[in-house]
Formats: sequence, structure tokens, C-alpha cells
Amino acid sequence: MNKRRSPKSVFDYAKYFIQNIPDTRKNTFDGNMKLQKLLFFANLLYLSEYGKTLFKEPIRAFSQGSVIEEVRLMHKNNFDALIREAEHAAPDYEDDELRVLDAVSEIFGNASAKELSELNHTFDFWKKAHVASEMSGGYKNKEKGIIPVSDMLKESARMKEVMIAFESSKTFASAKDTINGVDFFYDETGMSLTDEVLDTLYRFSLTAEDNAYSVYRDNGNLVIY
Repeated sequence: MNKRRSPKSVFDYAKYFIQNIPDTRKNTFDGNMKLQKLLFFANLLYLSEYGKTLFKEPIRAFSQGSVIEEVRLMHKNNFDALIREAEHAAPDYEDDELRVLDAVSEIFGNASAKELSELNHTFDFWKKAHVASEMSGGYKNKEKGIIPVSDMLKESARMKEVMIAFESSKTFASAKDTINGVDFFYDETGMSLTDEVLDTLYRFSLTAEDNAYSVYRDNGNLVIY
């Protein structure tokens, strides 16, 4: 792994997603939320791969999932400036950073903000911090809602499994089809997506826990992993 030449802020990574994921360039609640979730998953994936966070800014537990408050407020209150800065930015990413950013973009880039929020809600550390932030009378204490890195690290193995599946699929896959926001990678020289296969993948996508899978045939049987 390369050493970082210079420290970066969360905004440097936000600019990557703004440049590459059109949904994050929408001046809407969902556009803001999707950017938050992509940053969250990038940080969690980096943590699972390298044992440290991608950026130093704290992540807080909001009702819609995990949020980096600095970016949320910039997107909400100074959207035009954020987009303008991103359009002209040329961050010098390290190899390890770009590996994670590219993976998150490909795995989660086609999912909706709502889908990413729901996936975010499955992590226990979000639930724990969200409960801790709830005060009497419906008041939320944002400082008590900060998610400890140690808590995220305990569940980061889930992201390592996603990365392994993603990079394995890239090794042999020559084609990809996206169904209900779930990417299915396969070798088109070895199999074709017949109506029967597509129907199976569609039904699988309805309850899929991850956003990317490899598909192949083993002795005639369809395998999804």
C-alpha cells in the first residue's frame, strides 16, 4: 500500500463521487443522502481493507443512516459552490484510495438513496449510535450520535466480503447486468442470460443483501455468490 503524500478531507472524496455519480449532483434531499451513503460505504470499505478510516471527519447516526455533517450541510446550504469545486477538482488519489472509491462507485453507484439508506440501517453500530443520540422530547444530540471507529471496525468484515466478491467477479467477468439496483457479473462466453436466468436473478434481487454478485454455471446449476 502506498503512503499518502498529503492528508485529504472528506470533501476530496465527495468530489470523486460528484464527478462520477450523476445522482449526487442533484440539488435534492435524495441527492444529498446518496452522497452521504457513498462516502459512508467508502469509509467502511477502506476501514475493512486497511484498518483505518479513509477520512478524519466523524460519521453521525441520523434517521436516514450514517451522515458526514460537514458534507451534508455544504450540499444543503451551498450546493452550487460544492458542485463548482468538484467540477474543477483534480484530487491526487493514492492507489489504495482509488481502489476503494472505484469499487464503491461500481457496486453502489446504481442504487437509489433509499436503497443505500436501508442497507445502512442493517449495521448495528448505526442503531446503537442513533439510540444514544435520542434525547427526551424528540431532541437529537448530534454529538452523542457520533459512531465510534471501533464500533465500525467490528462490523467492517461485511465490507471485506463485498470487496472479495467484487474483485473476484472482475477477474473473470466479461459482462454485467443490473437488476433492481443489484449488479450481476458473468462470463458471457460461458453462459447467456436466458429468460429463465433473468427471472431467477430478478427474484434473487428482491431479497439480496449486497449490491454485487457473480453468476456462473456449475454442472448445469446456476450459482450466485
